[in-house]
Amino acid sequence: MVSKGILPWVASMLFSAATSEVLTCSDWLLGKDLDVIQPQHGNIDYLWNQLWRPLAIAQAEPFYDANVSDFDPIFDHLIKYNISDANTDEYVNAFLPTARDLISRAEEAENHRNTQIAGDLYTRAAVVLRIARYPSPIIPTKELAWRMQVDAYFKSAKYLDPPVSSVQINHTYAANGDGPTIPVAVRHVPDSESSAILHPVLLFVTGVDEFRPDFNPLTEWAVNQGYEVVVAEVPGTGDCPSNRSDPVAGDRLWNSVLNWMESQPQYDTGRIGVWSFSTGSYYGVRMAHTHSDRLHSVVAQGTPVHEAFSPDWISHNDDHEYAFRATPALTSKWGYESLDEFKQNSMQDYSLVLDGTLEQNSTQLLMINGIKDGFFPAEDTLIPLDFGQPKLVKLFPNETHMGGDPGFKLAQDWLDCRQLSRQLKMKGISPRLIFSK
Repeated sequence: MVSKGILPWVASMLFSAATSEVLTCSDWLLGKDLDVIQPQHGNIDYLWNQLWRPLAIAQAEPFYDANVSDFDPIFDHLIKYNISDANTDEYVNAFLPTARDLISRAEEAENHRNTQIAGDLYTRAAVVLRIARYPSPIIPTKELAWRMQVDAYFKSAKYLDPPVSSVQINHTYAANGDGPTIPVAVRHVPDSESSAILHPVLLFVTGVDEFRPDFNPLTEWAVNQGYEVVVAEVPGTGDCPSNRSDPVAGDRLWNSVLNWMESQPQYDTGRIGVWSFSTGSYYGVRMAHTHSDRLHSVVAQGTPVHEAFSPDWISHNDDHEYAFRATPALTSKWGYESLDEFKQNSMQDYSLVLDGTLEQNSTQLLMINGIKDGFFPAEDTLIPLDFGQPKLVKLFPNETHMGGDPGFKLAQDWLDCRQLSRQLKMKGISPRLIFSK
């Protein structure tokens, strides 16, 4: 139920979005926390021991499949030498010896046909390399770590059950500097390739720091629900071939991906769903409108659509819950040469309000976030409600980016329902704006 304190804010916020006015600090739903600099910034000791090490032990994002013993000596070194900037050679080089040792041991196990051990070691190496290139490969040493991660991951992925394979899709709609092929990760429902049964498809649309090797637990969940899985990176990230400086390059990308899906005999192309994450959920919301006739349903978690591109928000982007400074990766992803250029031009270039995208017809769209999101403003999860067709929103008052664990649980429940039934009704969720505690 919408609280009395939220309703006036929703009304004033939507008016502000519709008129392109700039929100003041007091207007942001994040409130006074907008100006708070979180303690992990510039403090690698705090980041590891208070925030990341518990995630590594739990094998939680961004440490899916991690072995914490691989990371303890790495972070001991980073802490000892106070290396807190992830976009430095010193940071990346701290990870590479451990990764190379794990890969060497994996190759030795493979030579002795100990495939289970080899797969585990390659997986551990890929996770180490993920954190080495984290958030994104914007300097040469991070690009090296990224190339090593891709290689180690797909060597491990063939031993998964079911396996994950690397597929190159012909980018038939390539234009304006796009590359010719789209690399995706594909995971099949067991025995689907030899079955006459058509399966729904779930397209994972990745973010600014999570790429196609980073989704094992979620793709495993999806195939267990009966989904065929495709994982694709968004323009300006990973190995995506799209022109990162072209705001409509993503539209061409999804045209080519969807055309390829329609050529796959085991895919039920009447039931293509999208699960989009963080920066990638910009494309989830956009796709729900631009490709509404080709998609069954879309989930967008932690989405930027308009206010995330405002200079005021970008000026605070480096201060909040993200592990490191966010703006270097975001500036590169959106195709800008400098932070000033990002601040000055991104709203005009990418706002889904200003370009009219949100006025188009849309497929079933569920948008999820936490009100305390300091990466992308929760306002952007509400703004689409003021345009076009009805949409579903879930904001969790006490959660941060993407709605935290409750956000992922809701997305899985909703997608499970989408897959099991073609009906438009959902289990326990009404088609209205929802604030839950």
